Amino acid sequence: MIPDILRFQDQLVDSVSLLGSAAQVLSGEIELSPAPEVELPKSPFFTRTVLMLSLEDRVAYQAAVASFADRADRNIPANVYGGRRSNDPDLFLKDGVTQWLAWKERVKTDLENYPWMIKTDITAYFDALQHSVLFGAIEAHNPDPRILEALRRMLRAWTVAPSQGIPQGPNASRFLQNVYFLPIDQEMIAGPWRYYRFIDDIRILGHTRAEPKAGLKILERECKRRGLVLSVQKTKLLEGEDAVRDWDDAEIDAASYLMRVGRQKEARRHLRRILSRAIRGRGDLDGRQARFSLWRLMILRDDRALRTVLSDIEDLGPLSSRLALYLKPFLGRKVVQDALKAFLQDGDTNTSPFLACWLYAALLDHSERPPDSLVPHLRKVARNRNLPAYLRVFAANVLARARMRVDLDWIRLEVRSEYDPELVRGYLVALARTGALDGATAARAAQRVPHLKRTIRYLRGRSDLPSVLTGRGRMPVEA
Repeated sequence: MIPDILRFQDQLVDSVSLLGSAAQVLSGEIELSPAPEVELPKSPFFTRTVLMLSLEDRVAYQAAVASFADRADRNIPANVYGGRRSNDPDLFLKDGVTQWLAWKERVKTDLENYPWMIKTDITAYFDALQHSVLFGAIEAHNPDPRILEALRRMLRAWTVAPSQGIPQGPNASRFLQNVYFLPIDQEMIAGPWRYYRFIDDIRILGHTRAEPKAGLKILERECKRRGLVLSVQKTKLLEGEDAVRDWDDAEIDAASYLMRVGRQKEARRHLRRILSRAIRGRGDLDGRQARFSLWRLMILRDDRALRTVLSDIEDLGPLSSRLALYLKPFLGRKVVQDALKAFLQDGDTNTSPFLACWLYAALLDHSERPPDSLVPHLRKVARNRNLPAYLRVFAANVLARARMRVDLDWIRLEVRSEYDPELVRGYLVALARTGALDGATAARAAQRVPHLKRTIRYLRGRSDLPSVLTGRGRMPVEA
């Protein structure tokens, strides 16, 4: 998702107020906040639409689902690994990566005795969930009627298509999809085959070729009954070593081993090859290989992969946050600055506000000010009222770091005249980031948008702000 410009620290610092607002959302005393749509790149050609929920709405949504989640989770079969309740009282769900690895190992283990495997997944899973079916499934777990009504109100407001779909991203949605799919899971575990599911990714194993095929027919029938469609393109029947190889990659295994034993020089060579193999050009990206290699090349700060990365920025859009993290240590290099400038100014390739926003986030977290050559582009984006507010906020924050008086004056003027609270908040942060937030401007913002008083209180006197890339580090305010 898009990172918040303050990582919500101005709201999290006052947890009592945040929980009070969430409770009012839950009860219906205050309306849900507008939820802007964001197009997340799946490739240079395709995107999926997600909603940017406000923090108080997310808290209210999770609280509503949590009220019946423990009862529901006890009914979910052990064969289902994604979106499961955590035993840790500080966490709502078990860690997704840990669960995915456990799912993978369980399937691989069973392949020793059930050598035939069908792999499949569900097309546009979260977008396809029918509200009437979902609420029928929720009612089976006896939720408080007030909770049920609150969820109806939320999902009605957040739907992209009439009466279907739940927002992608929140943990509450990851759990609700299990509630929706439970009758299908129960039907599937009753067969002679072995059945395992991680969210929308499904494996059916059998002793014979016929067993998983029979299981697939049952799965398709039950999915259709609940308005879901299996992906024809991603459905495959595999046997023996082919089924095992579908999980394994010799070079990934080698790179993992070399990283684990500290043989970094050899690991770098493997990782660079994996990345080059993953980026096939013309929008054909192997997401698993690219995620694996780019993350580890970032950890190793390997600059020899820069040429590959900089020549394929558009193709790496689905990995925008990892791309930004990888590039951050090298942003002081002219070759990187030139490549970013060329990409950001090219209307043919820079078509994803999501990707551009993460690149701006890297520039915000970099220790040096943005290069002068990038200022005209940033100025154009920040002032373009036809672009998404989140993109303009990030462009304005990077622009403010250039510390040009004409831009700081423009940001102050926008604080005094802009009506969009998201933009006003972002402009306040931009001024504070450079030590340029004066009392008169802050007072005017508080008068025009009263709920931003908490943001102003948070920003006042700050010597640093949270990293927008990670949320963990701190970036000094540039006085």
